[in-house]
Amino acid sequence: MAETPRQNVEPISLIVQTKRPRKRKAAVRPSGPAMRTATRKHSPAESTSKPGESPQEHQARATHNQVEREYRNRLNGYFERLLKTLPDDSEGCDRTNDGQSRAENGQRRRLSKAEVLQKARGHIQDLEAETTRRRMEISEMRMMLQRANSGSL
Repeated sequence: MAETPRQNVEPISLIVQTKRPRKRKAAVRPSGPAMRTATRKHSPAESTSKPGESPQEHQARATHNQVEREYRNRLNGYFERLLKTLPDDSEGCDRTNDGQSRAENGQRRRLSKAEVLQKARGHIQDLEAETTRRRMEISEMRMMLQRANSGSL
């Protein structure tokens, strides 16, 4: 049987090479720290084949690079959302040489991923301590209520 040519189908290599990256909307955060991320400018050399690279290898590399880019963007989005859920506190605020916080100075501090995780861990520990303190307070109030109820009978 003779193969019939497919019509209106572009080779995947053309689709990947002509696909333009989506424009990212800048995250607007009115106050508090922002997350620090490395940004790379895409050079035209990235879309060219390497010496000795077959079209299939080039396609595989381009696809892999796109998957990795999407993974990084998704991960950075999760870090941004985590940072937005954390309270803005002056304890983690960076200080300038004169002791004035950067927030007071009109500069926003950009946090690394490790700093976001440290801040989240500290907040979780604060919440756990607050929960423990409130449970003890509730327990003491219950005992006081029992004493008051037993004394009035």
